[in-house]
Amino acid sequence: MIGNELKDTKEVSIAEVLELLEKRKKRSPLGYEQQTSYDYCEKFAKLPVADTKKLIEELMKIENMIEKTAIKISDIMPIKESQLKIILAKDRVELSPDGVQKVFEIIMSYKDKIEEYEIKKQKKREKDKKEEEKIKAKEEKEEEKIKAKEEKEEEKTEKKKASAKKKEEKKKTKGKKKKE
Repeated sequence: MIGNELKDTKEVSIAEVLELLEKRKKRSPLGYEQQTSYDYCEKFAKLPVADTKKLIEELMKIENMIEKTAIKISDIMPIKESQLKIILAKDRVELSPDGVQKVFEIIMSYKDKIEEYEIKKQKKREKDKKEEEKIKAKEEKEEEKIKAKEEKEEEKTEKKKASAKKKEEKKKTKGKKKKE
């Protein structure tokens, strides 16, 4: 982003960052920082973007909830009250006991979707790993072919040198015999 001017900022969830980086990855390879961010988001995203947005919308209906906090909650998905209180304290958000209870009810309503998404991510990682192994095996085969070709070329060169040496020796031998 060197040379580009920052026009606007917006709080986004880890799932949204992952989606943006996936789109960017399809166009061209990611830079080091982008790849690191992509790996992080892929590891820690709890839900797909659509479900994350719905979760944030539901959390925003709770009294005193702000978007920044709703996004953090969707990213972390706290399961203990102490975890939630840390998130709320950081953003200086005060929820009533009913509001805290409502947060946990909303999070629990997404429990099955979280598990499904984790399974989907695991399958994707396994698929990607197999693809990487295929690519690596193909590269190794290519390297072996190149090595074999180089060895054949080297053998040919050695044979030519040996043949030339023999011819030279024969010439020398013939030359000695003629002198005698």
